[in-house]
Amino acid sequence: MSKRCSRCGGSGELICDHCGGQGYVKESGGQMSPCVRCDGLGTKECPTCNGMGESAFSFNEIMSPAYGASSGISRRSSRVMSSG
Repeated sequence: MSKRCSRCGGSGELICDHCGGQGYVKESGGQMSPCVRCDGLGTKECPTCNGMGESAFSFNEIMSPAYGASSGISRRSSRVMSSG
């Protein structure tokens, strides 16, 4: 069962995190050049839905807590804290 992708809102695209959606970046000499990560588009394909806008699982389901985290089951750590 497909759902609208919760990561991109169903658009299939995300704003490029390298250029901030501008499509270009400033080089060290001050010259502007097309962003290499988004090919100058300012957006990139959503990795969750592969640009389709729909996903078999929503982003929130994929990032949900581990089993038992919400059911009150506690997990003990095997780490020993040293004093000092």
